[in-house]
Amino acid sequence: MKIGNKLGNVASKIEVKPYSSLYASEICDLFHSSIHAIDTDIYSKAQQEAWCSTPPDYQKWLERLDNTQPWMAIFGSSLAGVY
Repeated sequence: MKIGNKLGNVASKIEVKPYSSLYASEICDLFHSSIHAIDTDIYSKAQQEAWCSTPPDYQKWLERLDNTQPWMAIFGSSLAGVY
């Protein structure tokens, strides 16, 4: 099977949904993981911590997400991305 077909099958299973606070912790964890995966040759640990502290402040994120109401990409029942 071609890769394009495989990606098409995966993409057809991803749902784009409006924000739900049920996913707030997952969104926070995804953001934290993404920021802290950046090579420290590009952004230092101090810069990464300034963007998203360890541990994350989940209450602050809940408030931020309630205000911004991002769109979510859901694959199955798991968060795949946020816009």
